[in-house]
Amino acid sequence: MLRTALLVSPLCLLLLAPSLTQAQDTRERARQAIEEAQAHAEGGRHALAAQRYLDAYELMREAGMRRAPLVLWNAGDELSHVPGREREAIDAIRRFLEESTTLADEAAQVRDWRSSAMGLLDDLEARVSPEESGQGTGPEPPASEPEEHLSPIGPVVLGAGIVVLGAGAIFGALALVDESRLSDLCGGDVCLDTEEHRSLHGEMVTFANVSDALLIGGGLVAATGLVLLFALDPDREDVAPQAFCDPSGCWAGIEGSF
Repeated sequence: MLRTALLVSPLCLLLLAPSLTQAQDTRERARQAIEEAQAHAEGGRHALAAQRYLDAYELMREAGMRRAPLVLWNAGDELSHVPGREREAIDAIRRFLEESTTLADEAAQVRDWRSSAMGLLDDLEARVSPEESGQGTGPEPPASEPEEHLSPIGPVVLGAGIVVLGAGAIFGALALVDESRLSDLCGGDVCLDTEEHRSLHGEMVTFANVSDALLIGGGLVAATGLVLLFALDPDREDVAPQAFCDPSGCWAGIEGSF
């Protein structure tokens, strides 16, 4: 029996050797992951630091290391500094609190970490709750259509036409004044051919011609402005300007319901 035991013992050592080597390799990889995580954290690369801490946690679990849950606290703390990943930080910290219960019974330092983790957990949940409360409140109201403004072209053209009509009326009034003066000087239908009469008559004709031109032009401009005023009104889709010509002249108008 003794000889059998002596023969079995070396065989067991041979079987355990690969597993021990593998565990040491896993521990070494976990140590490297933690060192890289610390370097990322010191450089402010919180997302990368959190990922390496999570990698170290998995490796430590694989190697059967009891203190593996402690790394989850580091991962959660780093994730809390990454905007938009608060929920992942909460999950990591909760896992740390759940899995480190037995360790807290053994070390005061672990109890301190758990206390800090609880405080951070409350803060993260307060940050996440307002964001989640704003979700699922229904579809967003449709974007308001851009406000349509009345085009200034129509009013400007109409105003210019009215100004020209006013000038035509003034020259027409001057022509009437000259006609009245000429009638008073002549005393009847026949006037003497004098320099004064010729000058007054020429002035009257000039005023009358200018008045006619301004009244006609101003009328056309005002009509065009009126057409544009209705045609470019965003609230009136049933109005359409029309222009046409015949042997007697050209005309512009508006077709629609009023």
